[in-house]
Amino acid sequence: MSDAEPAAAPPGGVVFIPVHGVVLEGDRLPCHGLVFLRLDGQAWSSLERLSVRDQELDDWITRERVFAAYPYTGDVTSLRHPAVTAALAAYGEVVTAARLTAPGTWFNPGQVAAVVRTSTGMNHRFVGTERPRLWSAVFGEPRKVRGRRREWGGRVECRPLQFHLPHGPAYGLDADRAQLIERVVAHLAEFRALVPHHGWWAAHRAFARGHDLFLPRRQRLASLLGAFEAVFGPFPRSPGDPGIGAAVATLLERSGWETQEPARYVETVIRAARNQIAHGSDHATTLDLAAVEENLLDLLRSGLTFSAAWIRGVHEPDGPLPPGPARTLLAFQRWLGRPLEDEE
Repeated sequence: MSDAEPAAAPPGGVVFIPVHGVVLEGDRLPCHGLVFLRLDGQAWSSLERLSVRDQELDDWITRERVFAAYPYTGDVTSLRHPAVTAALAAYGEVVTAARLTAPGTWFNPGQVAAVVRTSTGMNHRFVGTERPRLWSAVFGEPRKVRGRRREWGGRVECRPLQFHLPHGPAYGLDADRAQLIERVVAHLAEFRALVPHHGWWAAHRAFARGHDLFLPRRQRLASLLGAFEAVFGPFPRSPGDPGIGAAVATLLERSGWETQEPARYVETVIRAARNQIAHGSDHATTLDLAAVEENLLDLLRSGLTFSAAWIRGVHEPDGPLPPGPARTLLAFQRWLGRPLEDEE
């Protein structure tokens, strides 16, 4: 190579993970090894197929889309490359932590059509029926789609003004929340090292399944109600048991939350929803299952984070049970005032 020839750029590229449902504050935001950024229409069109872009009509050029970017070095020729695995693993940890910090929509790593963009301009994409494109999906506020009128020949095509309703809530991501997510990721890693086989993780898996928007609402509610009983105890009560509503009220009081009559809401509305889902009863009763789902997620977010802190010894550090596996969820329910017995 002569001195006049420029040195070849080292192989590398970026793994782009679409983050549907996330509203990003600012243009770039680092978090847990990823860089969350917004791409304009031109940059996005270089990652997508033209057939997908054309479905967006004239809207594709003006909209910005949020991605989680993971730069890498090396030559990626397969989606099984360690760089791709590391990117999806980091994204999965962010999703797990973000769901515990605030309400909003996050899709699992196995549900997003990630793209590997190499330094040579080649795209390697995850495809499959389980990884749909969601560019037209709406999160947060309803989306206004302007009307159109076209004429050609003797035909006239009219599309009235439309409002596309949201598929789920939006998740606001700013610098403070990104730092909180990184702290939660670190706490979860320490927690898994302390109690890798704790029942808390089973409750958390049901909580995560309750976020899956590809499932019908009743299936999501069934998972959330299972997690709810795992954390706060069963809905049926024995003599002398104040009930699951009282346990929720005790937790909220100890965690500093100020809510109005949480025990009454749990024992009436959530219990009625549970009976509908579990037993198919009381179908004549009108329930706002969307509101029940939202409130269950909020209560579980508090219950899971507070119970994990109790298991780690943050709460009641000098109690009769040492931090770690001895602090079971059943012991946590007793600490909330429920006189439950060990199962045979």
